[in-house]
Amino acid sequence: MKYLVLYLKPCSKMPRDAYAYLGFQINNGKVKHLVATSRGLETVTSRCEECIFYKLASSSYVYGQPAIVGGKLKVIVSDNRAVRRLISQHLPQVVKVVEMRHTGLIITDRQREVLLSLANGHNLTTVARQNNVSKVAVYKMFKTALRKLSLILA
Repeated sequence: MKYLVLYLKPCSKMPRDAYAYLGFQINNGKVKHLVATSRGLETVTSRCEECIFYKLASSSYVYGQPAIVGGKLKVIVSDNRAVRRLISQHLPQVVKVVEMRHTGLIITDRQREVLLSLANGHNLTTVARQNNVSKVAVYKMFKTALRKLSLILA
């Protein structure tokens, strides 16, 4: 399965100083977005038919939680015809589309072990000896895992 990383212009109701996306709720035909601003937490409410995020969530799988990156809303969705059609219908709101395979989003067991070992204070040499691999292999696993984490979290 392929995924698309979409960078969207936030709707006009979104505060310009929003720096973190904390979640959403769909209730009674409205989408409520919770965002953090310099003034505190704010709730942005819009009708479902106005919100491109709602349309994406109802026509595809949304991976992880959306994020605000550089003033743009970053959403990872599975690639399908409905999403492609939505993108073409809402081109003014779409800033950037990046294709990605599912392997770019999943942290393997070995990568998880390397991250845990390094987080527990071990160095690359120690982790390499524990796993019977080279120091370069551990470094590459660490680098790949960090890249995947940055895609998921940022």
